[in-house]
Amino acid sequence: MLRGEKCNVTARGLLAHIDELRVFMSNSKINILSFNETKLDATIEDSEVYLPGFEIARKDRKVNGRNGGGVCIYVQCNLNCKIRDDLCTENLECLVLEITKPRSRLFLVSTWYRLSDSPMSLFNDLQELVNKNISF
Repeated sequence: MLRGEKCNVTARGLLAHIDELRVFMSNSKINILSFNETKLDATIEDSEVYLPGFEIARKDRKVNGRNGGGVCIYVQCNLNCKIRDDLCTENLECLVLEITKPRSRLFLVSTWYRLSDSPMSLFNDLQELVNKNISF
């Protein structure tokens, strides 16, 4: 069983809020934290958005990354995780992680970001993602 809290935040720019986040997380019981609209790209190193005691998995937007989009998930270092790109669909800005703990069943954690003006057909891709994860 995973104790602690899980949280999702739409950051509108993770780097701009990293100092506030470090202070908040220093007193938090959150062990999995996902972010949407990180606005990160390859020019931002993981060390710049480091949170003590956490590993970061991220998927930056391929085009105009610093202008929007992107997702990431912070996972406490004591949890084993791996990125499951095989469970994502190409059209979604999403990230799926497989989390394992000793003497526990593995589970999946996912986050995705959708532009407000995205076509409604994007929800078909989301349904495909959910179906892949359910059959897992």
